[in-house]
Amino acid sequence: MFEGAKDYLEATFNAISALAAVGALCYAVIQVSATKRLARESDALQAHREYLSLCLEHPGLSSSLLFAKNQKIRSFDEIDTMLSPETEAYLWFLSIVLNTCEQILENVAAKGPWRRILHNQLRIHWPALEKMWPKWENAYGGRLRRLMAEVLALGPETDWTEYARTRQSVPDKISL
Repeated sequence: MFEGAKDYLEATFNAISALAAVGALCYAVIQVSATKRLARESDALQAHREYLSLCLEHPGLSSSLLFAKNQKIRSFDEIDTMLSPETEAYLWFLSIVLNTCEQILENVAAKGPWRRILHNQLRIHWPALEKMWPKWENAYGGRLRRLMAEVLALGPETDWTEYARTRQSVPDKISL
């Protein structure tokens, strides 16, 4: 009689131990997954922070409108053949914008706030990206290509349209 009870208790403890081990394994997987997600989010935030710092260091490159005003151009049709230090700096800046966007897209889900941030940052460079993206797009992944297709389909922002359409000057100082 005690032998059967002993076997039963042993089997019960083995089952409980196995369940505890499975539970611990599940907990570990969840923890590792959460840690990886936080690390990816941190990488995305760092990439965006570095991009914003670059914009502050070089405000004349931070949007197509500011660049166009500073260079006194109304079109980006020949941006890749102008060959000046300023246009080269702007083209490199655009590459940084695209690489930053791709880095963020690789690290976080492209929805919600991140999608709006990337969308807005790309849109302020629409006039130049419209010309350069067809030449560069094959160097980037599918997520960025899909986002760029959305951005390019929207067309330029109103301030660029007005600037390019008129021969009036845009105020040199924009009040914040």
